[in-house]
Amino acid sequence: AAVIAIPDQLTGQAPYAYVVPALDPPPTAAELRVHCAGQLARFKLPAGIELVTELPHSPIGKVKKGALR
Repeated sequence: AAVIAIPDQLTGQAPYAYVVPALDPPPTAAELRVHCAGQLARFKLPAGIELVTELPHSPIGKVKKGALR
């Protein structure tokens, strides 16, 4: 998973999550939202969750968050 900040009218920025599912069948975005609500503080909850097949990585293996924007 990778989380980036997106513009938000109310707070200025909000988290947005990109998730590569590891389970088969993969969870839905709604199921992930419910799980996050039980584990995270309200201000840390992602404004959106997008399921992706893979995340972009740099040659040294770090997630290229700029490519997710």
